[in-house]
Amino acid sequence: MRMEYLLKRSQLRAELPRVEIESRIASLVRVAGNLELEPLRVLLDRHFDGAAGLVEEFPLLIESAVSSGRGFAWRDPTGNYVAHAAWRPVELVSRETRLSAAGIGLVTTHSEYRERGLASALVEGCVQQAREQGAELALLFSAPRRLYARLGFVEAGSERIRLFRGVGSGAKLPTGVSVRNGGIDDAGALLELLRSHPLRVERSLSDLRRLLAIPHTHVHVAERENAVVAYCIEGKGRDLRGVVHEWAGETAALEGALETACAAYGEPLWVLSPASEPAPFVARGRDPDEDRVGSFVLARSLVSKGRLDPEDSRSLAVPSLAELPDFYVWGLDSV
Repeated sequence: MRMEYLLKRSQLRAELPRVEIESRIASLVRVAGNLELEPLRVLLDRHFDGAAGLVEEFPLLIESAVSSGRGFAWRDPTGNYVAHAAWRPVELVSRETRLSAAGIGLVTTHSEYRERGLASALVEGCVQQAREQGAELALLFSAPRRLYARLGFVEAGSERIRLFRGVGSGAKLPTGVSVRNGGIDDAGALLELLRSHPLRVERSLSDLRRLLAIPHTHVHVAERENAVVAYCIEGKGRDLRGVVHEWAGETAALEGALETACAAYGEPLWVLSPASEPAPFVARGRDPDEDRVGSFVLARSLVSKGRLDPEDSRSLAVPSLAELPDFYVWGLDSV
């Protein structure tokens, strides 16, 4: 999950006798490939953050896990999954450069099996398969954790987060511009506007249509003469509530879309953007906490320079992330 305050809630692990725990661990089977959807749904609904619905909120990653052979799990003797991780290919556009990346996500372990190295093994499985399939970079949308640091993931990317307060009922739209709620039928127009950003993820139209169908994803579209000239998106499932995590289009029309989004949400909105691009509006507040820049993802380079032992898979992640081109992942694409 992308926003720090929406990361996994702490869960108490049931206390079991050590011998019983070790016996259970020894009985697990590691599986990779196309996972079964229903056992996966049960694990995610009960042990990710305690709320159901993740399968619907991450359609592309779930498809990768159950249909494209990119799912990894530990299974107990009854057939239930007790840990999971999956990845999907992501093509990063960095101006004139393309970068093949792997978005890893939905890393989940049953509460009774945590701190046993199960998640580490699955994430590493994702990394190795992604490298074999040509990925140059692995991405994880999570707060920094020792688990990921041990696997070579570090904070990366540069993102601006700025508070948009709006002006309320006094907001004026540019002449000839109107704002309405958008949706799946606007996918083609939104995709064209998104491509004006030099840093983004390359999407297909079908992928965007599926992403726009994620529950609690609110699209606000600005039109002029029935043509979409700007848009913004707030929310995405349980993640990014109150956050505009994607926007594009004409500046004045975009501010109109932001005003509408702010009014619909009923509170000021945080607006995300690449730190290397101008923000979509001028900051009105003077509080530095309302306009800040920081990293937005954990990343691990998968490019080998051949300096270390090729038999040691983890030793291959040697180039500095600074050697890779600048990149950005808009909210809909954050696995």
